[in-house]
Amino acid sequence: MSPKMQSNLLLAVEGLCIVFIFVTTGSLVAQNLTFLLIQIFGALLIAWSYLALKVNRIKHVPGFGNFWAMHGPYEIIRHPIYAGILLIMSGYVQWYMTVPRFLVFIVLIGVILVKMQSDEHVLEELFKDEYRTYMSKTHKIIPYFY
Repeated sequence: MSPKMQSNLLLAVEGLCIVFIFVTTGSLVAQNLTFLLIQIFGALLIAWSYLALKVNRIKHVPGFGNFWAMHGPYEIIRHPIYAGILLIMSGYVQWYMTVPRFLVFIVLIGVILVKMQSDEHVLEELFKDEYRTYMSKTHKIIPYFY
């Protein structure tokens, strides 16, 4: 399977997981302040990441139509958009916890981990030592941990 096809398949599964969590929540915003703050932080992280991508297009990734940025949140973690998605979804799942929602969230985490690995493999092949140096200075998704 080509990297682009694999990426599209993972994106579809990711989308289905997110839709399931939204549909089974019953509200667009968590009713608990703690979970609401987690969701707001996730949304702000995603917004900051998109702004950094628009302003700091460093490297173009051929065939993917994406750009590799190294500024903004990308100075700290390599996948801040995925981190933001997981924060928002964890707020929903923790606010209204059920077994099916929890299992779908676990699938979402797995899909995002596989997608991150796939994305990094493509970038490592394209930019070799430059990307390896960047990887050595940042964490994947959780600052100072993972």
